[in-house]
Amino acid sequence: MPSRYIPAILILLLLCNPAFAYDHQYEDIWVNQGSYSLGEGERAFIDSYTIKPYNIENGNAELLLYLNDNYIGHFHVDDSANNEYVYENTLRVNVTEINKGQVTFDAAFHEYEKVWILRESYRLDTGNNVSYENTDVKLQAIDEATKTAYLDIKHNNKNQEQEFKRGDVLKYNREIMLRVSYVDSTSAVVEFYTPGKASVQLNLTGIRDTYRCNNQIHATTSIQNTGELTLRGISLDTKTSVGDIVIQKNVSQTLKPGKNFTTDLIIRIPEQPRKMNSEIELNLKGFDYLGNEYDDSAKATITILPFISINKEIVEKNLDATSNLSVNLTIHNYASSKKIVHLQDELPSSFLLMDNPSPKWDIVIPSNSNETINYTAMPTEAGRYEIKPATASFEYKGNSYEVTSDGNFPVVVEGTKLEIDRKLNKTTPKIGEHVRVSLTASNTGTITSNVEIGESVPDDVDVIGGELSWIGKLKPLEEKTIEYTIKTPDAPAVHLSPTVLEYESEDGTAGQVKTDTYTINIQDGNADGHTKDSNQPAGENMGATMLIGIYAVLLMVIVTGPLIAYLYINKKR
Repeated sequence: MPSRYIPAILILLLLCNPAFAYDHQYEDIWVNQGSYSLGEGERAFIDSYTIKPYNIENGNAELLLYLNDNYIGHFHVDDSANNEYVYENTLRVNVTEINKGQVTFDAAFHEYEKVWILRESYRLDTGNNVSYENTDVKLQAIDEATKTAYLDIKHNNKNQEQEFKRGDVLKYNREIMLRVSYVDSTSAVVEFYTPGKASVQLNLTGIRDTYRCNNQIHATTSIQNTGELTLRGISLDTKTSVGDIVIQKNVSQTLKPGKNFTTDLIIRIPEQPRKMNSEIELNLKGFDYLGNEYDDSAKATITILPFISINKEIVEKNLDATSNLSVNLTIHNYASSKKIVHLQDELPSSFLLMDNPSPKWDIVIPSNSNETINYTAMPTEAGRYEIKPATASFEYKGNSYEVTSDGNFPVVVEGTKLEIDRKLNKTTPKIGEHVRVSLTASNTGTITSNVEIGESVPDDVDVIGGELSWIGKLKPLEEKTIEYTIKTPDAPAVHLSPTVLEYESEDGTAGQVKTDTYTINIQDGNADGHTKDSNQPAGENMGATMLIGIYAVLLMVIVTGPLIAYLYINKKR
């Protein structure tokens, strides 16, 4: 290769080298690796290094240093002047305290890391200025011969004049950095940099809402560095209120910006006799090169189902006069041992069991098995019913538990069924008050019926308005309400005879239903609020009646006594 090409190639390589091209954004830094407090014989493991103290006394100590478990030397430290040791410009140990047999120190690694991040870039003509945050920059002049830009800089209310050639930088501690990236005869490009910001995001995926106990949850967690700085010393802590969490892969200790790390989790759920909620929590922690801490967390709440479950199935929910209700009850035992389960179901009173005296069973279910109970019941009345859930009860560690099947099941029995109901707006009115009576006819069957409502009121009761009867047609689920108002008489009570509903359905079924009799007890209106009742006399009336009875007995003795004595004497003669 001709020698004249070598300089050009070297220049090209230098320009293509990212570290060279952007070295103003990088710094030689000591990256904090954490703080440690060790007693004699204890060890701190810092990446591939191991530090072990000995001879700790009177504020002095010796520290043994190992690399990849191989001894590489030792050094003396104290808690004053000799408190720092640097090994081959890669590891720095800074002792902060030696007390009570403990050596406390910070450890850091020497690295070359991108710290400054470009925020804004401005092209300034001579005499123009620009502001960024708390820094103002004005281009005062340009030396065209030397391509030098003269800047007037005001930072935190302090002025400074500075000359810049292409590529020159000026740093204000760790707050802001200025760089002139280009200079020509009339303008210059000024760049503003600030230290990068760190952030991290933790995600938890693959978790359902509900799990069965004595099982495993397979989930995935991902850690993403969403900031501008490398994070180190990353740790992931797990917590769950039920069971334990196993991390399948060790978490990466270092994560560069834009990178992510993913690992699988296995969450073991132990046996549980009852339904409960459990919270799964992950807590992530990492540090930037200065030792600042950044964290994030992810949570998920799951429902854990008990190891006994019951499923209820109604085979056919629409029945007629010739069909029966068929029920399947399936009980699962997910526990690691067999369980004795008491099973109980509930049916409306109008359903008659066909093959069992009562819907109750005691069954033994092996581990991880299920048993199914089938039974039938015959409906005796038409109508619409809600079949309630079944229950399964069992013992676990000396305590009793119960689980239920799914919710109510609507069942329809085809046929004619009418109902009549009577309600009063007052139950114990006073004499002369108005009482409103409501009569409601309901078609709870599945067939349209012709209906007649009839109400009978005692002769001594005044009806002052409303209807006592109604004739009409009611479709399934329809109802009809009529009302009438009475005035209560001056009497202890009013006895209402049963309300009668007569019907005839479209299929020719005819019949009647009645309410119960009803007695309205009437208050006499006195301040004491006592109620007149023909079956329960008031106290004064009872006293008077007793006196009259006593007088009647005495009178009979007085009248009949001489007669009895006369008859007795004549008999002796």
